[in-house]
Amino acid sequence: MDLDAICRQDINNNLTKLNRILSMLGIDEKICQICKHILIHVETGYYLDKHNPLSRIAAIIYYVIDRLNIKINKYQIIQTCEVSELTINKCYQKFCNA
Repeated sequence: MDLDAICRQDINNNLTKLNRILSMLGIDEKICQICKHILIHVETGYYLDKHNPLSRIAAIIYYVIDRLNIKINKYQIIQTCEVSELTINKCYQKFCNA
């Protein structure tokens, strides 16, 4: 398996995780598409590559809901993704500064 195939497989796995989490949070399809687009950008650009996939996903979801003023609490993301608030905040800040 070549490196491109591995990267595509990782992105597909992360998209699947993202879909599952967004579904658990009850986020609508338009917002899901925004999150997917950002996830692909983050994954292909190797932003936040030192963080695990769930941390990146949680930060992306938080970024989108924060920017669009969606009524989802950060703690719902923490519980659903099983990552700490500190981790989300670190990833969020790195993401905003990238």
